[in-house]
Formats: sequence, structure tokens, C-alpha cells
Amino acid sequence: MVGQVLDEPDYPVSYAFITGVNGQGVTYLHRGDFTRHTSASGINNAEQVVGQTGTHAFITGPAGEGERELDTLSGDYSEASGFGH
Repeated sequence: MVGQVLDEPDYPVSYAFITGVNGQGVTYLHRGDFTRHTSASGINNAEQVVGQTGTHAFITGPAGEGERELDTLSGDYSEASGFGH
């Protein structure tokens, strides 16, 4: 499972996450210093995760490891929401 957790006591922040089998354990993704907001929106069978951080899309390696920011095709904004089959 992937998703987003919000932490908003005084300073709104959101973190993308991936869980283990049956929702056990939580690993937060893409917590770089360059943005306060990340969300995860898709996962494939290799447990690669896609989502958004700030104004750019990202993809991880297997099991949510090794995030890589994806550039825009043209413009200032990109978002990844799933995987092709």
C-alpha cells in the first residue's frame, strides 16, 4: 500500500509512504529538504512507487528504495499517478 500522511500541528507537511505486506510497517519516501509535501499514488509488482514531491513527479526503485525525481515534459509541473501495463 502507498499513500500520504499529513502532519499539520503548526506547519503543514505531508509525507509519502509505502507499507510492507498486509500493511505492516511504514517507510516514508522522498523526504528531501527541497519540499514540504510528498504523496505516493501508485505501486507496481516490483514495489516501485510513483508520486509527487513539490512540483515534480518521482519514482523509486524496488521496495520503495532510491527515489529519483522526474523532470517535466514541458512547463513547470509533473505528477505520476500509476504505471503502464
